[in-house]
Amino acid sequence: MTGRVFDSDGSIGSPASFDSILLSRESRVTRQYNLLKRYNLPIISVTTVSPGPIKLTEIYKNVFYVALREINARFNRDGPQVVSQSISYSASGPEAST
Repeated sequence: MTGRVFDSDGSIGSPASFDSILLSRESRVTRQYNLLKRYNLPIISVTTVSPGPIKLTEIYKNVFYVALREINARFNRDGPQVVSQSISYSASGPEAST
């Protein structure tokens, strides 16, 4: 990886409020429930856990993408096939359900 990884303060989003974090969790539960109902298959959930009020930074996005890329590579190589993948961003950080 070359170039600048993050801005001087590392942030690209606004500080996450307690309510926005709870709303993100509720949304994740709903998305995962719908995926289970639709496919009846296991789900892998990828999120970042970060200290402080700013949860969406370039560095956290980079960590998220590396984790997601490795998971996808493993499944593409070893199976089983990924049938759905949902990626979202909010003040509480990046997350994916695969």
